[in-house]
Amino acid sequence: MMKRLLMCLLAMMLCLPCALAEDNSGFEELGYGDNTGLLPVKRNGLWGVIALDGTMVIPCEWEEIGYLFGGDRIPVMRGGLWGCLDERGNVVVEPAWDFLDVWSDGTLAVFRDGSVGLLSTDGEILVLSDAYDYVGG
Repeated sequence: MMKRLLMCLLAMMLCLPCALAEDNSGFEELGYGDNTGLLPVKRNGLWGVIALDGTMVIPCEWEEIGYLFGGDRIPVMRGGLWGCLDERGNVVVEPAWDFLDVWSDGTLAVFRDGSVGLLSTDGEILVLSDAYDYVGG
């Protein structure tokens, strides 16, 4: 009887961490965070962002989340096009770009239909030209 009880307790102890992990997260995949205190997460095939304490910051409703570089702009994809959110999940740049990269100063490098450009941290077009193939920082 004692041996059976010990076996049951051992089995429960081994299964408990798995059950807790599933209940607490339910995430299929974790992305890469940086020094932002934010972490991309995937649930039901869509991406969102959580704070390191587990608080959902941006709901899982994006096809992709770009690299969180350390600024307060987060690249997101919807409908195959890139846009940008602020750290609270507000849309700064509507998804309308084939490519969007966030620079360390918050400037956004963009590409669409053969044109490259730079957007301000507020999403205003600073430069947009088809005279260049690439813009880098």
